[in-house]
Amino acid sequence: LVGDTATLEVSDLLPGNHDVQATYNRNGDLARSSSATLTHGVELADTSVTLESSNPDAVAGEPLTFSAQVSVVAPGAGQPTGTVQFAADGEPIGAPVAVSNGVAVSPATGLDAGDHVITANYSGDNRFAGGSAMIDQEVESARTTTAVTTSPNPSVVGQPVTVTATVSPVSPATGTPEGAIRFTIDGAVVGIVDLVDGEAEIEVGTLERGNHEVKAQYLSGDANFRPSTSTTA
Repeated sequence: LVGDTATLEVSDLLPGNHDVQATYNRNGDLARSSSATLTHGVELADTSVTLESSNPDAVAGEPLTFSAQVSVVAPGAGQPTGTVQFAADGEPIGAPVAVSNGVAVSPATGLDAGDHVITANYSGDNRFAGGSAMIDQEVESARTTTAVTTSPNPSVVGQPVTVTATVSPVSPATGTPEGAIRFTIDGAVVGIVDLVDGEAEIEVGTLERGNHEVKAQYLSGDANFRPSTSTTA
């Protein structure tokens, strides 16, 4: 007691109603006594969630992760647990991720070109209320490279020659470009062929004697990947 008052600070009460009672232990001529029971309510502490992208200026197919920071709003205190569910345009990105030291990081994911809405929903736990955050993620179409080869090279007059084009995304983009290849020999178009698993080929059997300029142009039929033209084979 300080004067006629005793104070005790408690900081670890769980949410809910708690019965609080004070008992005075006898001292000298004063008799022992107890107070009436006081009901003290404890509510969940509020939280705030902030969300960040590993690359706000990503390209299609680039592996992205999203980080959610869960903070306790004063006068609440402590370290939130629970999970965060990440989503892109309303579709879950993997399973819920456990919060560790106030942070949850999404699984890596690749997004198509365009504007996307990313959300992080914090579940809350037995001490802290849930919360959510949202950001816009812009994804640009990815650059590509187109390579062309001929086989056999050299060939003889009248011998069929196979021209093969391969289209690849430029890192950090991933994925397999779709669309078609326009093949040209000495500037003249000899065919347009659809890509299959990133490759297209055409057979040419009318080449005359001499050196010929063979090129392949990727005609992007895929919004995720930009057109590109090979160097001369």
